[in-house]
Amino acid sequence: METQYPHMLSPITIGGVTFKNRVWTAPAAMFLLNDQTSNVSDASIAYYAAKARGGSAVVTVSAQNMDFGRQDQTYHGYWNILDPESQRSWERLTDAIHFYGAKASLELLAFSYHLPNKRGEWEEYTIDGARGTRKIDRAAAQKLARLYAASAQAALDCGFDLILAGTASRSRTPSRRTSTTVATSLAARLRSAPSCRS
Repeated sequence: METQYPHMLSPITIGGVTFKNRVWTAPAAMFLLNDQTSNVSDASIAYYAAKARGGSAVVTVSAQNMDFGRQDQTYHGYWNILDPESQRSWERLTDAIHFYGAKASLELLAFSYHLPNKRGEWEEYTIDGARGTRKIDRAAAQKLARLYAASAQAALDCGFDLILAGTASRSRTPSRRTSTTVATSLAARLRSAPSCRS
């Protein structure tokens, strides 16, 4: 009997990395499972481990918010992979995914971005300056790019195999310049990165 997707469960090698099949989970956020700390909760680890146990070749964890300056972190979770105190919980997460033979992927995501102004007040930046926010400029984009690069490096150090970088989520007209700045900085940083934790 012919199948519509005969290679779906066959291994595939991309860029020298072999995946056990072609089933990749989309990023799915479970912020109600968070415990309002920068740590990944046991419930979140169990949720993503279940996806790996189900047979996926790649499990994508969503998401590390790049807006570290936001005051109300309930907006998109409390995770902070740059916090050394939380990194053991991230390692437990990747270990749980790897246990079932899956690769671990982390989504880095910027819904908006906050920076302090000259008066020390936090101001919100978005790609298009909509809804009373400031339009992101080159300096802010470069700071954001450095946060992406640092977070990607921390993710690799914690055992993640892949990085999914998302930008311009709140804009109807994504900025090619901002996305390119982030992607270029991230690529350069990762090319020079030391080997990850085994």
